[in-house]
Amino acid sequence: MRPSSSREEAVVIMPNAGGMRSDATPADQMTVRQRQERWLLLCLFLMFAIITVPGIRWGTPSVWNNDELVYRVNDALTYHDYGFFDRDNFDYPSLPKYAIYDVGSIVYALGESTTTYIVASRMVSVVLGGLVVVLTYLIAKEAGVRLLRLLTEWRPRALRCVDKPSWSEQHL
Repeated sequence: MRPSSSREEAVVIMPNAGGMRSDATPADQMTVRQRQERWLLLCLFLMFAIITVPGIRWGTPSVWNNDELVYRVNDALTYHDYGFFDRDNFDYPSLPKYAIYDVGSIVYALGESTTTYIVASRMVSVVLGGLVVVLTYLIAKEAGVRLLRLLTEWRPRALRCVDKPSWSEQHL
């Protein structure tokens, strides 16, 4: 049998100098180690969330911890007391304060209760806390790489100093 007139051509993609296809997506170009690190970061985040989420409704809607940021922002939302948001007030960091304020504005605009607001705000705190865990890992990794680089650069110089005979050994 003779092949049909419309030929199907086999496309052979030759690897470029880097060993990857030229049409490879960025996900294809990730190394195994990078993929494992992304999974590790996701697992760290999820592990933090799994540990902290079960107690998220503790004490709601009563005030059990007067120093919790959620209650301070709730006062600003319900009583329009914005003194807490003064730019000279550094009791709490700005990101969680304004993120919780925005969540509270949305929850109260939807007509939900204070308990719902507290739980939603604590979920924001869980997400921010999980991101802190991931950021801590990344900073520690970078610091470890820099320390390792510093030690590998320092060690040969230190060994050269040790290998040289001392002045007293030279003049014996």
